[in-house]
Amino acid sequence: MRKSMMEWKRFAPPASESEVVQFENNSGLHLPQCYRDYLLSSNGGQPCSDVGFKVGEGSDCVMLGCLYSLCNDDSGVDLDTVYEELKDDIAAGFLPIGEDPGGNLLLLSTQGDDSDAIHFWDKIGFLAKRFGKRLFRVSSNIDEFLASLHAAKGS
Repeated sequence: MRKSMMEWKRFAPPASESEVVQFENNSGLHLPQCYRDYLLSSNGGQPCSDVGFKVGEGSDCVMLGCLYSLCNDDSGVDLDTVYEELKDDIAAGFLPIGEDPGGNLLLLSTQGDDSDAIHFWDKIGFLAKRFGKRLFRVSSNIDEFLASLHAAKGS
């Protein structure tokens, strides 16, 4: 089980194996083992304090709004709901797994050599003006992403 010094407001209890399999069957995506383990042990949530992560060439910090849960409810932070709403807007093989407070997304790569990697999609376009792109790789997997979270300035 994952250990975290950070406190989280959980939207749902840890997912069951059958819930994960059902999501994979419904979405047609195969979840990488590290992310699957995360859903089975933690299953998303919102940090209780402001935290951020590095994006771009290392100097830009983005606040984390929440990580979506596999919870099959109407909360709006459910993986099923978000994937259904956004699957036509994102590249094939990606799964939206979280967001910043401004509506930009964290995407999990589910296939190819980059499978398990977490990417930040600058949906709004703030960073695109400076870097000429909208998709930024932020970590190799969910565990590395969670370990990279740090207190946001002013917290």
